[in-house]
Amino acid sequence: MKKALMAAAAFVALPVMAQAQTPSPGVYIGAEGGANWLLNTTIGGFGVTPQTGWAAGGVIGYDFVGPRVELEGVYRQNQTNTGPFGTAVASQVGQLGVQPIVESDLGLLDLVLGIFQRPAARFRGRPAEIVPGRYHLYAAWACPWAHRTLITRSLRGLVGAISVTMVDPHMGDDGWVFRTDDPDPIGGAQLLRDVYLRADRGYTGRVTVPVLWDRRDATIVNNESREVMRIFDLDFAPLADRPLEPSLAPPELIGRIDRMLDEIYSPINNGVYRAGFATSQAAYEAAVRELFVALAHWDGVLAEQPFVCGAQMTEADIALFTTLLRFDLVYHGHFKCNLKRLRDHPNLWRFTRRMYQHPGIRPTCKLDEIKTHYYWSQPTVNPTRIVPTGPMLEPELSAPL
Repeated sequence: MKKALMAAAAFVALPVMAQAQTPSPGVYIGAEGGANWLLNTTIGGFGVTPQTGWAAGGVIGYDFVGPRVELEGVYRQNQTNTGPFGTAVASQVGQLGVQPIVESDLGLLDLVLGIFQRPAARFRGRPAEIVPGRYHLYAAWACPWAHRTLITRSLRGLVGAISVTMVDPHMGDDGWVFRTDDPDPIGGAQLLRDVYLRADRGYTGRVTVPVLWDRRDATIVNNESREVMRIFDLDFAPLADRPLEPSLAPPELIGRIDRMLDEIYSPINNGVYRAGFATSQAAYEAAVRELFVALAHWDGVLAEQPFVCGAQMTEADIALFTTLLRFDLVYHGHFKCNLKRLRDHPNLWRFTRRMYQHPGIRPTCKLDEIKTHYYWSQPTVNPTRIVPTGPMLEPELSAPL
């Protein structure tokens, strides 16, 4: 087992707590005797719920940028567990009752409760100046968070002002990789993590899309999709060329839009991941219940009005749409969100079809890439990596309203 781990995994060293300190949630890696507790895991995802006094799980190699931690001589009283997120090797190295929290590009997982959480993005800046050609977007057709920014860029007439590079939908052990037919035009990186390291050579956080890059300052401006949407809509408005929609965050609606974004995020946008990545039955069932209560609520809202905030399309509609588009395609089966299909919610389905058929949105919707990414890139959820042929949604999405 130790040899296999050595060959397969690259780990990130995070701070080690002194023996005198009280343990707190977090991931700590250290040599034997040098930490209250340590966590390591193989490639492929989170570990599983540990036994009492065991810290099981760890930092996932393919998701992180950072130094390798040698495994020789680290473990004592090792225990191996296999779960839906991969294989975890647990070491009993210190105080009991510690609640291990594992972090990866997927998010955070509480290994005691089996609850998935998504941490905040690390780069939260705004553009220094608004000039065409200075900024570049790294994105993925498959990713719902990146898809938000691609739609906003399209609807607001910024295709000519902000260049874009799309990463490959096959996300393997090294995380997001660049396509051979769409290489990194700035630094020639092979992996998206190299872009993060280009911005900060000491970076050891999650590697995600979207990434808004500043060519002049050679750094990441922002990698939080909600903020990048707002930056595109408002900050870059002077560069808009024949926008297909007016502002998606008009001043009179910003307060309401932000509230709706908050309401949609936890039960729906992140709720599908909380269900799909849960490692306990209780966590899974709680996430699914909350998800379908929220879907029923918004199905009722959209029975009375065309968009989330009323008569006008806003950022909230884009945020809802990118999750709904993937629901029957991926989340219903792959993430076990299967109490109902999206198509069983008539008003949500009509809303999804209306959004999909918008001339500025449809070119950003790559259904095959979405299925390929989820089913191929998460082998601990789908070990065979077989990508299903169905459902065939294009004819229904494109049918006249």
